[in-house]
Amino acid sequence: MIVEGDKISPSQAALLDKLKIYPFEYKMNIRKFLENGQLYDAKVLSITNDKVLEYFSASAQNLTCISLATGYVVSSAVPHMIINAFKNLAGAAIAADYDFKELTALK
Repeated sequence: MIVEGDKISPSQAALLDKLKIYPFEYKMNIRKFLENGQLYDAKVLSITNDKVLEYFSASAQNLTCISLATGYVVSSAVPHMIINAFKNLAGAAIAADYDFKELTALK
């Protein structure tokens, strides 16, 4: 009889091979884990740096969109606000038949 943790001899290994009994391993599958009283799904353990950057970029984009919609200035929305202001200025200048250096480059 072979007990777990015991080393087997070559003759025992040959017998196990003839009986088609091969060593195997157990693997623990984590389904959920507990942290600070909160129960989380195991899928959060497989988050990569690329996913974190993707979520951060999406959140920053949402913040910029909200800023542009409400008029509340945040640093990520400033370039968009400047471009939108130039577009409005260019539209008004074209409608009023006024010309300036940057508008001629745009035309």
